[in-house]
Amino acid sequence: MPNALFHSYTNRKDVLFQKNTHFRSSNTARPKGLYLFALFLFLFASLCCLTDVQAQWQLLAPSLLGPQNIDRSVIVHKAGLTWAGTKEVFMSPDSGMTWSKRWSAPLGNDAIADITFYDNNIGLVCTHDGKLYRTDDQGLSWTQLQGFAGATTAAFLGSPADIIVTSGTATVAVSRDGGLTWKSTVLDSYVEQVRPLLGGSAMVFAANYTSLQGSIYRTNDYGVTWQKMTGLIDLDSYSFEVDPCDPSFIYSINEEGTTQTDKKGAIFISSDGGNSFTQTQVSPTQYFCGSISRTTKALFVQTVANGIIRSTDHGTSWKSIGGPGAMWDSRLVCAINSNIILAGDANGSIWRTISSGGDSLLNTSAYESLVFTPQELFVTDSLVSCDSPIVETLHLHAILCNYPKIMGQHISGADSNDYRIIQPIGDSLSGNDSIILSFRPFSSGPQQGEYIITLEDGTQVAIPLKGFGRNIILVEPATQNITLDTIGGFAQVPIQFKGFSQNEDLDIVLHYDQRLIYNRSISLSGTALDLPGEAWQGRVKLRIPRSEMQLDTITGIAIFTVFPDGADCYNVSLDSMDILNPFAPCTYSIGNPVTATICPPKGCGIMTLTNYLLHGTMPQLSIQPNPSQDHAFITSSASLGITSVEIIDIVGRTLQRKSIILSKGVPTKIDLKGINSGSYFLLVKTPEFQYRLPLAITR
Repeated sequence: MPNALFHSYTNRKDVLFQKNTHFRSSNTARPKGLYLFALFLFLFASLCCLTDVQAQWQLLAPSLLGPQNIDRSVIVHKAGLTWAGTKEVFMSPDSGMTWSKRWSAPLGNDAIADITFYDNNIGLVCTHDGKLYRTDDQGLSWTQLQGFAGATTAAFLGSPADIIVTSGTATVAVSRDGGLTWKSTVLDSYVEQVRPLLGGSAMVFAANYTSLQGSIYRTNDYGVTWQKMTGLIDLDSYSFEVDPCDPSFIYSINEEGTTQTDKKGAIFISSDGGNSFTQTQVSPTQYFCGSISRTTKALFVQTVANGIIRSTDHGTSWKSIGGPGAMWDSRLVCAINSNIILAGDANGSIWRTISSGGDSLLNTSAYESLVFTPQELFVTDSLVSCDSPIVETLHLHAILCNYPKIMGQHISGADSNDYRIIQPIGDSLSGNDSIILSFRPFSSGPQQGEYIITLEDGTQVAIPLKGFGRNIILVEPATQNITLDTIGGFAQVPIQFKGFSQNEDLDIVLHYDQRLIYNRSISLSGTALDLPGEAWQGRVKLRIPRSEMQLDTITGIAIFTVFPDGADCYNVSLDSMDILNPFAPCTYSIGNPVTATICPPKGCGIMTLTNYLLHGTMPQLSIQPNPSQDHAFITSSASLGITSVEIIDIVGRTLQRKSIILSKGVPTKIDLKGINSGSYFLLVKTPEFQYRLPLAITR
C-alpha cells in the first residue's frame, strides 16, 4: 500500500504531503513496529490454534514462496492447475501437493503482483515494476508484452486475444489482439485490480489520493467506455471479488495498513453493483491481508493474524476456519472449491485444507452458460477408412456461477463409431476445459454424430460432429479396338486410365496374342514404360510414373507389328493394375481388366500376300489334264478365294472369262466346250497376283 500513508496514524499533514510521489513503492517496507506487532499477534494466534491447524490444515510446501517478498505474492487456480509466485512462478497439477518452477523474474524486477490464466496453457504475470509477461505453453516460455503504461493486475475478457491490464499510474489498458496493440483510459489517481465478467465486461477498483477513497468502474464494451459506480470504498483496498454471474455482489478487502479516516480494517460489500457499500468485520486491530477468494458457495478472506474467515451468505456472517495468516498486500488464499482451500503464510509456506477448515460444505451444481470453441468439429475433414485419424480439440470456456459435475459424456448418432473420445473432460467443469476427439470414417458420405455432455442437473450439451467419408474411387484401365488395312503394319494400342482424380504411380500387366510381334510401350512423351526384366512370351509388365500419367486421356501406347493369320483378330488385354500409393487399398477400387482387339486386313489373297511378305513364297497352280478336251481342273497350293479365270488365244483375244473359287489343294473344274483345238493361255487373276498358265485343247 502507499508507503507515505504508513508513517503515522496521527500526522495527516505529512501523509498528504507525500502521497503523490511514493504511492505503493515496492522498495519501502511498512513501519517496523507495526510489522512486529502484527507478527506477534500472528504467532500468538498460531500457537493458540496449533492443534486445530495441524488437524485441519496440512503443510504442503514449506517456504516455497519466501520469506523474501512475501508481501508481494499470489496463489490462483485455473483449469485444473494451481499457480503461485513471488519472484518465481510455480505450478501444481494436483491442488498444491507437488510444485514445479515455471518462471523466474528477470534480474532487477520487483516481486510478482498478479497471475492470471485463460486456460491451462495461456496466462499472464504482472510484476510490481509494471511489466507484463505472457505464456502460451503452460509457463515453459514467456514473452514480455509492451505498449502500455505499467501493469498491476491483468485478466482475459472471454478469449486469449482480449486482455485488460490495470496500472498504478491511473490507467486501464485493453488489447484485442493478444497484447500487440493497446488502448488506454485514465480513470483516477491509481487503479488497483481488475476482475473479468462475462464476455467483454469487467470491473476495476480505482482510488483517489485526495479523497482517500475509491470506487468500482465497469465496462461492458472491452474498455471503450467506463461507468463509475457511486459507492465508496476506503483507499487501502488491495483486492476485490465479484460474482461474474451476478455482478451486483461485490466484495472489497480494506487492509487498513495505512492511515485513513476511520483507521479500521473492514470488508466492504455491495449488493447493487457498486452503487453503495456496507462494512462488515470492522476491526482496528485485526488487519486483513488484502486476499480474497470465492467459489459458488462461499467467500474466503485471509487475515494477518487470525487465519481464514468464511462467509456463505454474501458476507452477512463470517466464521473462522483456521489456517495461516499472511502479510499485507498479498493474495495468498485460493479456493479451488468450497472445501479445498490453499493458503500461504508469512514464511511463504503453502498450507491446504480439504474440509473447508473442518466444516465441509456440500457441493451444488447449478448450470449457467458454456461456450464451446469450435461450435462443431471435423467440418472440413474428409477421409477414407484407412487414413490416419484426424484429432481435434474442443475448448469449453465459461465463467460459471456453479461448477456442475459431469454425469456422463458419449458420442451419439448414426455414425458414432467413426468418432472416439481421446481425452475426456474431467469429473466436473472448471470453466476452462478441453476435450480431444478423433475422426476416421468407416463408410463414405457425411458421417453424422454428436459429442454429448450430461451435467448432474440433467442438462445435456451437444456438439455436432460433421466429418465426411470420401468415396472409394473406382479406377480402371481403358483402351480401344484397332482395325488395320496394311499387312505387316503397326498397331498402336492406347493405354488409358479412368477415374483417377490425381496422378499416381502404378504398374500394369499387358497380355497379348503370341502371333503378334510386340515392339515396346511408350508414354506420350516417348518415355519407355517397359519394366526391365519383366517381359515374357505374350506378357509384359509396364510401370506408369505419375509424371507421365495423363488424366482422362491416353497415357501411352503399346506398339505391335501385325500380320494376318487367316480370318482371326488378335486380343491385347490390360490387367493386374497395382497402384503404388500406400493408401491405395482404401482409396481406390480397381475395376475389371480391359481388352482391345486388333483386326488385320481380310479378303482374297491376303494370306498369299502375307506368306509372300513373311516367307517370300508364291502359290503354285497346275492344270490337269493338259492337253485337255472338254474340261480341265485347276489346283492351287494356297487358297486364293474368288479368282478370275480367262482363256486367251495366241493373238491375245479373250475367248472366255469366268470366276471360280480356288481353295488350297482342291481341283476346280473349268469347262472348255466350244473352244477349238489349239494352243491357249489360262490367265488366273487375284487382287494381289496374276498367273499365266499354258493350255492345249485337242478334239
